[in-house]
Amino acid sequence: MRVFNRLDNLPAFRNAVITIGSFDGVHRGHQQLLARINRLAARVAGESVVITFHPHPRQVIYPKDDSLQLLNTIDEKIALFERFGVDNVVVVPFTVAFSQQSADEYIEKFLIAHFHPHTVVIGYDHRFGLNRQGDIHYLRYHGQRLGFRVDEIAPHEVDHMTVSSTKIRNALAKGDVAEAAKWLGYRYELSGTVVKGQRLGTLLGFPTANIQPSDPHKLIPGDGIYAVRGRWQDQKLEGMLYIGTRPSIQEVNQRVIELHIFDFKENIYRETISIEFVDYIRGDKQFASLDELKAQLQRDEEQVQARLQAAPQQLILSAQVPRLAIVILNYNGREYLEQFLPGVLHTTAVPGVSVVIADNASTDDSLSWLAVQHPELRVIKLAQNLGFAAGYNAALQEVDAEYYVLLNSDIEVAAGWWQPCLQALDGDPGLAAVQPKVRSYHRKDYFEYAGAAGGWLDYLGYPFCRGRIFATTEADEGQYDDPQEIFWASGAALFIRAELFHQIGGFDVDYFAHAEE
Repeated sequence: MRVFNRLDNLPAFRNAVITIGSFDGVHRGHQQLLARINRLAARVAGESVVITFHPHPRQVIYPKDDSLQLLNTIDEKIALFERFGVDNVVVVPFTVAFSQQSADEYIEKFLIAHFHPHTVVIGYDHRFGLNRQGDIHYLRYHGQRLGFRVDEIAPHEVDHMTVSSTKIRNALAKGDVAEAAKWLGYRYELSGTVVKGQRLGTLLGFPTANIQPSDPHKLIPGDGIYAVRGRWQDQKLEGMLYIGTRPSIQEVNQRVIELHIFDFKENIYRETISIEFVDYIRGDKQFASLDELKAQLQRDEEQVQARLQAAPQQLILSAQVPRLAIVILNYNGREYLEQFLPGVLHTTAVPGVSVVIADNASTDDSLSWLAVQHPELRVIKLAQNLGFAAGYNAALQEVDAEYYVLLNSDIEVAAGWWQPCLQALDGDPGLAAVQPKVRSYHRKDYFEYAGAAGGWLDYLGYPFCRGRIFATTEADEGQYDDPQEIFWASGAALFIRAELFHQIGGFDVDYFAHAEE
């Protein structure tokens, strides 16, 4: 991964897929976004570029506001970007002058002049330029004029990122570092310099290193005792960490961070050390005597040792790209959506499966109905009716998943309709696409014309199906329940590997609708 700290030394990025933000925490919501730009970049033989800012914009715009608490230092953030596979990170020096750019200047003198993006991935609520003049619509307008795409992060995804940050901060404030790690996708870290202390730990038989955080705005977890792991130079450490005001010592009233390292005798005064929070042991409390405090510390050490022994060395709960994205292309199909979409949602309400509506510039009330009835769904709004082939080609450029399911809006799904197809794709890496059986909605015991039990071709290249020849369909009596290699899978319910779909260039757009599959 390449890191750039100035705008005047940037290379010419190749088909840059960029995203912009502070990314404080680089948590699992952010990690989904990073995976998205990496995959989009791979599709266009380009590079992923994360643009972030240092110092944090709030520190520049509101210099007297000391309430800012950051989950990451800039160095921690960069290390996380590298861990999650980003190609390039540009750390923009944030200044008052930068904040006073107009929206037009931001686009032309910043984005275009320095990055020449192929795609910009931003949230639906992203604002930029002086007084927040620019928004995603303004960026799209300029994108059409200047030749870059804008990929929108849907409202529910942005809201998830916001909720994640709040939950992480709330968990850390309570000392619940295990809960914070679930949202972060990794264990919370703290880096700092070892400074001189009062040597009270040594008197108690628990010598400690007093840590001064490297960034005064870094969020410090709640008071108490923690099981931690650490790094000093190339050496891995284990120990117990105390955060608090030492209420048992009357003359001390300031908050301190003290680390007792197990089996360690090195002098690390003025050295830099990094700490990883593994587990919370107990809250801070006052003891009647130093002997009581020492006895409690001995019990704490035993508990910390046990927790560390049980905890894995590395915890990375990476954000998963949805395995299966069910994409429904809609054009003036509000009635079909109202009738059939609830069944799709009911049968796919499991982790790793997402449902996306791609709207082909409908002129009915499809979009307003979706906004009211299903605000949680991601809706891709196409500017014009591109038809089936070009419509899916355009929409799937904005969908990140391992597998796509192209599902007609007038399909009624049965329980367990998608699992066998997914199992087949998982079980055979050489399998490109599959379809389930498709039966008639009006004659439910008969196959449907559109796909039946899988597409074949005769020696003249004429398409027909297992279960359908010309316009004649068979009753489904189980005669085609066995897996069978086919020539074509029906676009009414087509399962296909996402990367393969993009590698072959999607559908042939000369087929506006029908026979494109």
